[in-house]
Amino acid sequence: MRTFNVLFLLASTFLFSGTATAQDISIGISVPNAVTAAHNDNVIDVAWETSPSNSAWPIVYDVQLQLNGVLQPSVRVYGSSPSDPSDPQPMSMSTSALSSYAHDIVDTGTHSFRVRTCELFVYTNSSENLSNSSSLTESCTFWSKFTPIITITELPAPTLPPSSVSTAPSPQAASIVNDLSAVGATSGSFRVDESGAATYSLNVPLPAGIAGNTPEVSVNYHSQGSSGLMGKGWSVGAGSSVERCRQTPIHDARFRAVNLSATDRFCLDGQRLMVISGQYGAPGSVYTTEIEGQLQITALGGSLGNPSYFEVRSVDGAIRRYGVHTDSQYRAADETTVISWGLSEVTDQLEVAANTIRYYYDYDSQTNEQWLSEIRYSQHSVHFDVINTFRFDQKPFYMFDKKVTPRRLLTGIRVDNHEQTQIYTMDFDYDDSPLSSVKRIIQITECGLSGVCLRPLVLEWNEAEQETLGFSSTPSRSVHVTKQDYIMYNAAVDVTGNGRLDFVTVSRLGHWFYVRMRENDGQSLGSEQLLFQYMLTTENGEHPFDFRITDLDGDGVAEILYFGRNGLQNQWRAYSHATQTHRIISSEQYIALHDFSGNGLPDILQSGLAYRDNSLGQFANPQSVNVSATPLNCDAGSECTFFKKLLSNSISYDINGDGLNDLILRMNNNGFDQCPAPPGVQPQSSPHGAMLASTQSNFCNELGNNFWGVFESRRTSTGAMSLSFAGAFAIINADY
Repeated sequence: MRTFNVLFLLASTFLFSGTATAQDISIGISVPNAVTAAHNDNVIDVAWETSPSNSAWPIVYDVQLQLNGVLQPSVRVYGSSPSDPSDPQPMSMSTSALSSYAHDIVDTGTHSFRVRTCELFVYTNSSENLSNSSSLTESCTFWSKFTPIITITELPAPTLPPSSVSTAPSPQAASIVNDLSAVGATSGSFRVDESGAATYSLNVPLPAGIAGNTPEVSVNYHSQGSSGLMGKGWSVGAGSSVERCRQTPIHDARFRAVNLSATDRFCLDGQRLMVISGQYGAPGSVYTTEIEGQLQITALGGSLGNPSYFEVRSVDGAIRRYGVHTDSQYRAADETTVISWGLSEVTDQLEVAANTIRYYYDYDSQTNEQWLSEIRYSQHSVHFDVINTFRFDQKPFYMFDKKVTPRRLLTGIRVDNHEQTQIYTMDFDYDDSPLSSVKRIIQITECGLSGVCLRPLVLEWNEAEQETLGFSSTPSRSVHVTKQDYIMYNAAVDVTGNGRLDFVTVSRLGHWFYVRMRENDGQSLGSEQLLFQYMLTTENGEHPFDFRITDLDGDGVAEILYFGRNGLQNQWRAYSHATQTHRIISSEQYIALHDFSGNGLPDILQSGLAYRDNSLGQFANPQSVNVSATPLNCDAGSECTFFKKLLSNSISYDINGDGLNDLILRMNNNGFDQCPAPPGVQPQSSPHGAMLASTQSNFCNELGNNFWGVFESRRTSTGAMSLSFAGAFAIINADY
C-alpha cells in the first residue's frame, strides 16, 4: 500500500494537512451546468445539469440562496448516502443523482441561487505518533454562477393538512358505568379564591369529540355569588360572552355609561377589550384582552358600535365566534341593538362542520330571559333542563328599558351520544330558605347508563337565626349625659380609632354648643369627656345647627365636622381627636358631602354650587359647577336661597351607571323656570320664561310644590365638574 501526503480544501474553508491512504482516489467532479430557478406556487424550483463522473465516492450538491443580496446557509442535497460514514471502502454511486431542489418560500424579496458539487471520501491517518484512524471528508468544486433574480412580493397563503374525519367515538359514560356493583363517588374540587370566597366545582364528563374538539361543562359554587339559574351561589360553567361595558378614566380618560352607542366599550367575560387595529366598535376592528391572553378578537359585520358578531382566534388554532347566530344575541328593547353576544360556536383551522361545537340558546319573550339550552358536537349533545317557576328570591329588573323577570331554574344536565342514547345525567334538587325564600341546591345526583346512579352529593346550608330577639323595657345598662338646655345630637361612632363605637353627644347652653364623648374600652363606656365647645349665633331667631361625623381622609378614624358662627363669620371646621386640632374646611353655611370624584372620599358641594375635591382629607379650592340643560335659575339671588338650604338633604347615587355619583335634591318650584308636572299633566311655564317669583308660587302649588330633582354628574373636557338636570322623578307633598 502506498502512502502519500495530500492537501484537502474543505467546505468549511479551512485547510487540513495529513498523511492518508486511499484506494484509487479520483477527483472526477465538475461545477454544475445551466443552473436555473423557477417560481412555482409555494416554492422556487432550482435545477442544474450534472456531468457524468467516474468517481467511486458519493457525490452531493450544495445549494445556496442569496436573499436580498445576503448569502444564506447552504442546503445539502444528497444523491446517495453511505451506510456507514466510517467505512473506508468506496461506495458506488447511482447515475440518478438529484439534479433539482425545491425551496419553500418563507421570505419576500429577491432570490438567487448557486450550486456546487462535492465528493465525499474517507482518509486514513497513519502517523507514527497517533494510532491508526479514519474519517470522512469531502472535496468540492467552485460555485456555479447565480441564477437570475426572482422577486417575491407576497408570501403564499399557508396550506392546511387534508381534512381527516374519524368515526364518531363509541358510547361512553365517562366514570359512570353500567354496573350495579361498581363503586364510585362524585368528585369535585374545592379551593379558596383570591377574594377569600369558598369555591367548589363539579365537571360534567363528556364523550370525546372528533379531532379532540370537546366542550367543557361544569357546575360551580361561589360563596359570594348571587342567586341565579341554579339558585344561591351556583352557576353553569359552559358558555362565554362579549358584553358592552362602560368607559373608565383608566382606559378612556373619562367616565361614560353604557348607552348602546358607538361610545360603548366591549368586554370578553368581564375583561376589557383593547383595540389594536381600526376604530373602536367598527366592523373589521381588531382587539386583544387587557391582560394578554394570546387572543386576536375581530368585530365583524354590523355597524359602528353595533357589530354583528365577534371572532376570537387563539394560538392553538381554535376559533370561537360570538353572536354569529341570532339565538346567541341578547338585544335591547328596540330589537336591533345587541347588548351581549353569547358564544355561538367553536371550531378549528379546518373549519369542518363535523368538528364544530355549536351552542344553542332559548329565549322567553314574556320574561325576556335568555339561557343556554343545548350544546351539540360530533353528533353528541348536552341538554340543560330548566323549569319555569315563580321565584320569590328573584325580583324583576330593567335592562335598557327592557323588563326582565327571572323565573327559570336549572333542574338537570343530560348527555346524549351520537346514537341519541342518554349516557349521563346530573340532577339538582332545591329547597327554599325559611326566612328569605332563596332557592338552594340541597342534592346533586349523577347517573349513567340504564339509570345506574352514584350516591347523591348532599349539601347542607347554615340557617339564619329564626328566633326574634325579645324586647325588654328594663335597660341592661344606662349612662348619664349632660343635657344643659338641649341635647342637639347623639351618635355611636368610633372617634378614638380603637375599633369600638364611642358615644358622642352635643348639648346647647345659650349660644354655646358642647361636644362630649364617652370612650368605649370594650367593657363599658368610660366617663364623660368634654372634647370642645364652640359658638353659634342665631339666624332669624334660631340657631342654624349643623353637625356631621365622617372619615375625611380614609384612615378609618372619623372626624367631627361642625358649623359655627361668631357674628357674621361662618365656618365649617373639622376636629380630629387624634391630633386635637380644628381646621377650617369651608366658609359657606350650606354644604353637602358626597363623593363626586370616585376616590372613595367625601367631597364638598357648597352653596352657590361650588365644588371642592377631597384628596386624602385636603380640600382643593372651590370650583364653580357648570349647571347645564336645566330650568334652574341659580343667578336669581334670593330665589336660589331655598335651593341652598336643601343641600344638606341631598342624596348622591350613581343613577346612570357611569361610575360618577349623581345628585338627587329636594327642590321647590320657585327655583324653576318651569314647574314639574305630575303624570298626565302638561308642564306650565312662567309667562315671561323667567323664574317664577315667590308671588307666583300659587301658580305651581296646584300641581305640587315640592319634588326631587335629579342632576347627572359629568366632567367637562377640562375635567371640571358639571351637573345636568335630568328631571323630576318624584313629587312630594308639602308636609315634609
